[in-house]
Amino acid sequence: MENQDTRILDWLLIYPASCARELAAAFDIHRATVYRHLTRLLDAGLVQLLEGYGGEARYLLTAHGTASLVQALDSSMEYVTRTFQRGPNAPVQLIPRLLSIDRLGTFTRQFFLHAPTAQAAQGHAAVVRWHIVRDYAARIVVTGERRITVRTQAALAWTVAASRASSVRAAACDQGRLPGAAWYSAFVLLESGLCDRDLITTRLRNLLRYRESPERLAVYRFFPSVIVLVENAHQAEVWQQRGRAAAESLRVAPLAGAMAILAEADNPWQWGWRDLTTGASTRLVERLASLSEAALPCGVSEHLEAAQAVMGAQPTGETNPSDAYDSPSLPTVIAPRQRALLTLLTRAPWLSATEIAAVRSTPDEPLLADSMERPLRDLARKQWVAREVDTCRVARWYLTDDGLRAVAAIHEAHILHLGRIVTNERAVECRDEATQAPPDHRAQLEQRALATFRRQSAHQAGVYSVVAAFHRASLGAASGMCVAWWETGRACFRTYHYRGVQRNLRPDAELELVWQAGGTPRHLRVWLEYDRGTMNRRDLERKMQAYADYWQSKEWASNGLVALPRLLFIVPDAQQEIRVREVTQEMLASARLRVLVTTVAHLDTYTPYSRIWRQILPALPESEQAARQKLFENR
Repeated sequence: MENQDTRILDWLLIYPASCARELAAAFDIHRATVYRHLTRLLDAGLVQLLEGYGGEARYLLTAHGTASLVQALDSSMEYVTRTFQRGPNAPVQLIPRLLSIDRLGTFTRQFFLHAPTAQAAQGHAAVVRWHIVRDYAARIVVTGERRITVRTQAALAWTVAASRASSVRAAACDQGRLPGAAWYSAFVLLESGLCDRDLITTRLRNLLRYRESPERLAVYRFFPSVIVLVENAHQAEVWQQRGRAAAESLRVAPLAGAMAILAEADNPWQWGWRDLTTGASTRLVERLASLSEAALPCGVSEHLEAAQAVMGAQPTGETNPSDAYDSPSLPTVIAPRQRALLTLLTRAPWLSATEIAAVRSTPDEPLLADSMERPLRDLARKQWVAREVDTCRVARWYLTDDGLRAVAAIHEAHILHLGRIVTNERAVECRDEATQAPPDHRAQLEQRALATFRRQSAHQAGVYSVVAAFHRASLGAASGMCVAWWETGRACFRTYHYRGVQRNLRPDAELELVWQAGGTPRHLRVWLEYDRGTMNRRDLERKMQAYADYWQSKEWASNGLVALPRLLFIVPDAQQEIRVREVTQEMLASARLRVLVTTVAHLDTYTPYSRIWRQILPALPESEQAARQKLFENR
């Protein structure tokens, strides 16, 4: 076996599921050469191919390849898997996260490729030696005997040394470190698409607790910077809000770091970076500070030393069956459409196929309900989703026990964060033949908020119908109107303290509309309130008081809003329109809030962008109150 084959096997042991581009960058060789070696290793049964997840083909050691390296290292399988793969089941846990691994790998590869130029001194490119700890996890003592686990997608560590050369390439740390080089380090947090506020807060709070822990006191000033990578501006807003909330809850200074939207540009150093706390525009190099080797995150130095010991080991290529590593069978790769559907049903359970088709449609690819039924039934055959017919005889979909576990693996979330434990006797029997299972009495997981949606099935169906109407209307809008994002349930709740009392604002849904006006993008954020006629005057007063408190507390300003979103009421008839108008004008007269109302009949007949809305606030003259206007008109 060639020496380069050995190095590739070593690298795949340290970084499972790597792609050819990453291997080429690590060893500074051409990608065609990497493919030639990988083909040889595939034929020898030492590696296996992973593809079909929506990214580049990735490679994983087989049981034979892992056992060969263990023999070459004269070590034990337990030590190797514990040190580099977080246990023998790590390959199984990698499969659902392949897309996140691909995004992380692309970022780190380009980050270090351009680091010599980005951190150049006096016009000369720096010499950079780098190391990555993927799936970083550290168990730390917070107070007394209390311990927490700090988790990030990666911990980066690299050295920067001055050079007289005009062009220098970065290299992995196993190729040696230069004397007098300065250490740098950073944590990388990657938004996987779930954008769960509670989960984000927990991860950031644990990092803050690590920074404030006793073991960091001696190097408190040299805590690594935090790099957050998100998919869109809304996710960036959520991360920024949760970062401030995490710091305020612990009464400590916020984390120092930068955040950027994943872009197609090759050089991450030139992305539009923003400060993690303030959102102000910044340069990534300004958010990175040198530190001592003693200030590196817990376990990084040990991982680097272990990786240096592994690189260059010569496998025998022959493994006795008795010594072979009996690895668990790998699950099937989750296709991009399946991953998107599982994530959507996690964020918004109880959707129908028609509503799923509406919210997932784009102007370039409009979807029909039938096109969603097929992938949903494929997921149902895997027993990841199930459907239930509501009171209106509409089939609605939600995640099953196995589906919740798949989503937890995809987004690296604790399973109890997504669901609650119930017994099978309490679970509603699925009406889809493809998802029926023999009855048993063992504990099962039920999706969070599913019980509430079942009790309020008609109301939630109405909320989803309005959201779907906005999406369908956007497909035919000549002005390029589109729904940038939308949220419902816990995702759009706001909990805060005002005058010493905890307050709650709970709109039924929140969404942001984007359109072009004179070549300039315009944004409009709206709150939705869907009323089936069940709210009497007292209920309406209580709801309006929640909006009044939110306005008076100025909590919206601390959340980064310049103005309050537009409040839209959808009611069943004209009588409820009048009742909503009376209560709103009485309770919210002093608030700078624009409130509109329409009926379900108008929304069913026309689109949300048509002339169907009556303005409640700001109050109009009595002669104009009955007139209907478009959503974007300001009177």
